[in-house]
Amino acid sequence: MSKETLEVLRGLSQAMGYAYDGALDENGERIKIGLKRDEKNPMLYSRDGDMDGFGIQMVGNKLYVKYHSEAQMKEIHKRGPEAYQNEVEQRYANIVKFLKERYRKATGKSLSLKSDGEADILLQYMNRKRSWIQATKCYTIGGLKGVAELDRPAYDLTRDFLKATKYGS
Repeated sequence: MSKETLEVLRGLSQAMGYAYDGALDENGERIKIGLKRDEKNPMLYSRDGDMDGFGIQMVGNKLYVKYHSEAQMKEIHKRGPEAYQNEVEQRYANIVKFLKERYRKATGKSLSLKSDGEADILLQYMNRKRSWIQATKCYTIGGLKGVAELDRPAYDLTRDFLKATKYGS
């Protein structure tokens, strides 16, 4: 692993250190990422349906951002699936903006992330009132040296492998 790659990993790790709910910046102010949980004050309002968060995973030159949330069924049915997909994509834009800002503060350098397509969104039924959302979006990290360059996201490669075996039929 090259020195540049290790620096990117450390910078991303430091950026994620500020991603938890209730994180404070250097001035003692609450950090806002652009997630649903940032929209209301948790001391004054219930978090019913406003719980969400994200994590990252790096595979080769790809960065996978995994977002999870709850959604009220009436909102999904009222607005439609396309509107909700656009909302999730906006959450991803906010997350990437946050990661780039925190990475720059930690390392003094910029982070290059290029989207590899739309988010893969899974909506799961919890009860008549709410659903659980799990989404994954892949980004290509620019400027990495000495790392395997994947031309497609790893979940596409896994899907192709399963299709080629007896498990895919």
